[in-house]
Amino acid sequence: GYETPSLWMDENNQRFITNIRFTFVRLAEALIAEGDKEKALIVLDRLVEIAVHDNFSYNGSIMPIAENYLKIGESEKGVEILRKMVKNESQYLDYYFDQTPSDFRRFGQKTKQSIGLIGQSSMMVSQNFPQSEEIIKEFNDLYQVYAEIYQGMGR
Repeated sequence: GYETPSLWMDENNQRFITNIRFTFVRLAEALIAEGDKEKALIVLDRLVEIAVHDNFSYNGSIMPIAENYLKIGESEKGVEILRKMVKNESQYLDYYFDQTPSDFRRFGQKTKQSIGLIGQSSMMVSQNFPQSEEIIKEFNDLYQVYAEIYQGMGR
């Protein structure tokens, strides 16, 4: 299946997985709105089983999954997903910032997006899991570091 590490994931498969993520998230959100957190948890767990692992990008399409875990009180699961996404975006940023100025310009929008996703992760945890000051600080500190580097590059 999709979880096989050696499986090549082309753009069509990546888009397919993104569509699966959004479809399952909409179902989970509808169940949460109806007050059925138990079924929402089943949906989110199944989604993670089939469409959240190292073969697929830990990008912005993963944030609603984490957010819904946080909303139903499954904080550990939500934070774990966010940590993987933040780590992924941090690796991208480290690469972007290591480029020559002319090469760096090619990554302008991607750089902003990665910094924004880290900032959004911090806000999401603050809003849905405020007792976790350590995680909030971890994400906030990363956001500040990358935002300052970006600003220092004259962007």
